[in-house]
Amino acid sequence: MGSIRSRFLISSLILIPLVLGAMGIVLSSIHEQSLRAGEKEKLRLHTINLMTTTELSGGQLSMPDYLQDTAFNSPASGLYALIRDKQGEILWRSKSTTILPGYLQLPPPAAEAGVLSLETLASQHLGSSFASIWEFDGRDIWLEFIVVSDAAEFNQAVKTYNQSLWIATAVIALCLVAFFTLSISWGLRPLAQLAAEIHELEQGNIRQLAHQYPKEIDPVVQNLNTLLDTEKNQRERYRNTLGNLAHSLKTPLTIVRSVANDLAEKNNDPSALEQQRALLSEQVETMNRLVEYQLQRAVTSSAHHLMERIDIASTLNRLINVMDKVYIDKKMTLTQEVDPSLRIPFDDRDLTEVIGNLLDNAYKYGHSKIAVTLALDAKQQVCLKIEDDGPGIPEDRRSTILQRGTRLDTQNHGQGIGLAVVDDIIDTYTGRLTISESSLGGALFSIYFKS
Repeated sequence: MGSIRSRFLISSLILIPLVLGAMGIVLSSIHEQSLRAGEKEKLRLHTINLMTTTELSGGQLSMPDYLQDTAFNSPASGLYALIRDKQGEILWRSKSTTILPGYLQLPPPAAEAGVLSLETLASQHLGSSFASIWEFDGRDIWLEFIVVSDAAEFNQAVKTYNQSLWIATAVIALCLVAFFTLSISWGLRPLAQLAAEIHELEQGNIRQLAHQYPKEIDPVVQNLNTLLDTEKNQRERYRNTLGNLAHSLKTPLTIVRSVANDLAEKNNDPSALEQQRALLSEQVETMNRLVEYQLQRAVTSSAHHLMERIDIASTLNRLINVMDKVYIDKKMTLTQEVDPSLRIPFDDRDLTEVIGNLLDNAYKYGHSKIAVTLALDAKQQVCLKIEDDGPGIPEDRRSTILQRGTRLDTQNHGQGIGLAVVDDIIDTYTGRLTISESSLGGALFSIYFKS
């Protein structure tokens, strides 16, 4: 079954009749029991009235010619009264029993005195009986008072109620089916809108799913938009990777060109040739590593949501140890406030590239102090801050410094793409890099990782 609407409708068509049918049966049973209780009460009152009018005279029953309820005085009226002894012999009967229906049955003799019983007799009569022991001249006389009523009125009341009940149940069922049909159509409308928007997306008319959806569907829409953004960023990343690769290869290619010229000039010096070959091999290997790294980064971003969470503190400490050895002559003082429990979904090589570039800048341009902080910010984002006491970065240059080829320091060797690569990597992981003034007097680089 390929339709959600059909599933809901079929479920409703099965569930509604079952529930309403069960309710109808219960209500019918309750109503019949209520009517039966009313009939029993009426017969009980008739039985009590019959007992109050009964007298014993000379050991014989003495009954009035007419009873208070006129139905007992009219033949075949549907209400009958009888009195019988313990052996079942009828001692007295009302005038209404003069013409008894052929199907009239009497309740079986009572087993004990003082118990009122109500029975359905052949489904056409209701019978009430009450046995009592009367004392006369020192002897006990067993008398059983019987009142029988025609059940036609009772049965008709039950039948009429059941007919009305099942008609009402059918109407309610139809209304509920119509209501559920409309509710299902209304409830599934966002899915139809989503399908229409996806079609517009396929046609190239829109770039993202912009419609406001219910909270149950909104996470799916947000994930689709994230996927679209990731795919868009991936294409941009390919372009940036080619640019980074071109910048990264400039220096090795320049060296290779220079080595080639030297080889042409010093082809008679074996020692010089060997040195140039070693340098050439080193630069070729460098270019090979650059190409492999950039190609690897080009395909990293599409899967970073599924990456294993790595320990930032261990990568940070490892790079700090390396920088301490590289810049051992500067004798930098580094303070740390690091939460070792923080982890983020990040590629270890990308994280090394990011932290390595920022630490390298801090060691290179800082005078004597560096501070590193790793903690959760107010928005529960993982935040890494690296600051130094160097010259800092002017406010009007903080945005341009992240562009490829832009460098503030023109004295030292470099291509001016280090911070651009850092910003590109962080953006790939939907993080954020900010540059501000440090409390130490230099630059403060803050990275907000999306956790």
